[in-house]
Amino acid sequence: MAATVAFINWLANFAIIELFPVLKEGLGLGGVMIVFAALSLLAVGFVTIWFPETKGLSVEEIAALFEHEA
Repeated sequence: MAATVAFINWLANFAIIELFPVLKEGLGLGGVMIVFAALSLLAVGFVTIWFPETKGLSVEEIAALFEHEA
């Protein structure tokens, strides 16, 4: 699982490195920052909806929560 997540992270970084100059040429720096800000807001929404709150839970309770959901 960790290797899969690391691979996805590398792919995302590669995509940003390759897309940034193209987007900057087409949209300008401000436009690129707006696109990345919108993607960040989508990521926050995704995490808010799909990931459970773990504040105040012990490690054992968190492990049980994720084992139950898997």
